[in-house]
Amino acid sequence: MGTIKIPRYITIPEAAYQDFFLKPAIQDILSDQQINYLIFDPNQEVIVQWIS
Repeated sequence: MGTIKIPRYITIPEAAYQDFFLKPAIQDILSDQQINYLIFDPNQEVIVQWIS
C-alpha cells in the first residue's frame, strides 16, 4: 500500500503573523519552503486564514 501524506500546518496567532511573518525578509525566506499556515484569532477562537 502507498503512503498517505497528511499535510501539516503551523498555527500562528494573527497578531504574530502580521507583526513578524509579513516582513519582506521573512517572506523571502519562507517562500522557498513548503510550509502550510493556519492563522487564527485567539480572542474570537476562529481561523482567519489557511495558507497552503
